Amino acid sequence: MTWSHQTVYQALVARDEREKESDTNKYVTLYQPQPLGYNCALLYRPDSKSYAKAPVHLHAWSIPPRKHDHHREFWRDDVFLKIRRTIEFVRCDKPNQPDQAFCQYQVTDWDGFAAALGLHAHRATP
Repeated sequence: MTWSHQTVYQALVARDEREKESDTNKYVTLYQPQPLGYNCALLYRPDSKSYAKAPVHLHAWSIPPRKHDHHREFWRDDVFLKIRRTIEFVRCDKPNQPDQAFCQYQVTDWDGFAAALGLHAHRATP
């Protein structure tokens, strides 16, 4: 199977990752546990008007290499290290507030991104 933005998003939802319910800019978390309020790694839907071109958002304060010892609670370095070769940095949304900022990335290899997240083809729907 060839993965796409849509099939990866659907596979994450099928894996029971938490999906934000809203009319605009709906997203799903890349991994659990992420209790409410602790979003660290997100994938926005393909039809997102604001983020379709850079749908992966990662909490800026947590991305290695860190200039400090702290990272956001529930951040997982192992997931970042697996997906980093499949994404390309676009911008950070709050460069002057790194503790609240998210860095936005485009996905350069959806097949590699899906594999890095441990997604399986049988879970994705066309």
